[in-house]
Amino acid sequence: MTNEDNIYELQPIQAKLDDIKSPIEQVKEEGNVGLNWDQWIECVQFMAIRYTSGTDTPSSWGEVKLRAMYQDLQYFTYEDVQKAIIRLHEEGRSFAPNSSQIIGKLNALNSQQVMSASQIERLSKGQYSECKGGAQHEWADWGWFFDEQGYPIFLEVCCSTLGPNMPTCLAERTKSNPSEANKSMHPGFHMTREKFIESMKKLKLSEKKQDELLEYRNRLLTEAEVAKLGVTYDK
Repeated sequence: MTNEDNIYELQPIQAKLDDIKSPIEQVKEEGNVGLNWDQWIECVQFMAIRYTSGTDTPSSWGEVKLRAMYQDLQYFTYEDVQKAIIRLHEEGRSFAPNSSQIIGKLNALNSQQVMSASQIERLSKGQYSECKGGAQHEWADWGWFFDEQGYPIFLEVCCSTLGPNMPTCLAERTKSNPSEANKSMHPGFHMTREKFIESMKKLKLSEKKQDELLEYRNRLLTEAEVAKLGVTYDK
């Protein structure tokens, strides 16, 4: 039987895909998607009829400016952008607002950012990436932790996300070359089995919980093993 026929191997893969697709479908159903290009052109047409004074009228805007403004506004829904533009017109403006002024009004109206239409389209086509945030990993310093054997390691975490209402990637990796600032925060010791037990007792964990955690960290080295290896740390 090939891997493709093995239902037990395919089920976890399908479950992972469902985890990605379900939130996307929910976002689309709730209408929490940024305005698309056609909707933006509708907004521009609305302004073109109402703002005719000056040299920089919406009817004279070229594609470069239209796309630049669209890039700024693509993370807001069509309804919210439309509402902000209408509100700005009602306030008696003589000239068409730029994207910064529209965003200012969106913020004043407490409009929330959402996933852009292009992000939704990429995900709908199955264009996933290794990063759960849908793009490239964006690594940020996290801090010092101890690996399975108790060696101090500095971890980085990916903070990339698909959008304001979507989960963060949170992938981890060991930083191969910690900065001087990172090194200054080095714990300065090896997390041995004995130190781990001492820490649990200070936290007043129950015997059952201590046994469970020790089972989980069963590869920690003992003080004797660390001494035999000659492991030392200089902060």
